[in-house]
Amino acid sequence: MKNKYLMAMVLGFVLGISQAQVIFTDDMEWNTPPPHWGYDFLISDFHYRSPSHSGYWDGSTVTDGVLDLGNQIFGTYGLAFWMYIPAGKEGYFNFQGQVPIGAGEWIVGNIYFNEGGDEAGSGYIDFNSGNVSDWVFFNYPEGAWFQVVANFDISSGIATATWQFYVNAVEVIPQGSPLQDASGTVPTSLGGADFYSISANNEFYLDDFLYQNGFIDPVAGVDKFQSMVFILFPNPTENMLTIESEAGFESLFVYNLMGQTVLTATTKTIDVSNLPAGVYFVEVRAGFGKAVQKFIKE
Repeated sequence: MKNKYLMAMVLGFVLGISQAQVIFTDDMEWNTPPPHWGYDFLISDFHYRSPSHSGYWDGSTVTDGVLDLGNQIFGTYGLAFWMYIPAGKEGYFNFQGQVPIGAGEWIVGNIYFNEGGDEAGSGYIDFNSGNVSDWVFFNYPEGAWFQVVANFDISSGIATATWQFYVNAVEVIPQGSPLQDASGTVPTSLGGADFYSISANNEFYLDDFLYQNGFIDPVAGVDKFQSMVFILFPNPTENMLTIESEAGFESLFVYNLMGQTVLTATTKTIDVSNLPAGVYFVEVRAGFGKAVQKFIKE
């Protein structure tokens, strides 16, 4: 069983996220689902962000995975995860006001990605409204991993709760927006996130979840640096590790699970043969931002 607390500490150190307030992290490297999942989806090694598996929602129209966010009615919370939708495919999720879901309570309605299969790279939030003027649209990269971040401010109670929403490091819903649907319905609580197979054309993958007390900033430079996240090989490795990026980079840092820097370099191939076996993180920096990837030293 992985030490999730230490993993969360390292993610906090590398990405600038508060370490002490992490509720859970999940890199989808498991056989038995952890307690924060209502589990009815597959674990896949076809597309993954780190290190070798992700959650997979197919086109069965019944696959469903509910992420339990704790039925929160007070405090501030941030949820971040990475999503991959192949070209031409659809994706979907919503935020629920109570978990277990029961009859359902769609807090801000439905969040669609390429609904109907004819809106490539485009999505929208419908706020439970059939009026297009109430919808908020966004873009995402097809066939590439992108980050989704949702921040919730319930510090004055659920009746006046607000939220903020990012897709691929672009703010879609500005901070301070009411956590309500178009009719002004106040949710019971921040219950969970429901990821669902919305159609036969549905196909998406999820990886590297972080849920914490307090807001999360999206990963800097994700638009230009997205390809860097995956081109890290061989992984696992015993000796040499190569980093490939079309965008290029200026420097890289290798951290251990304690957040300590164990290697620095400016070249795309590094020798890790002297490192003890274990899990490490590579942070690559450029003028427009940074990217982080995990690797295993055998």
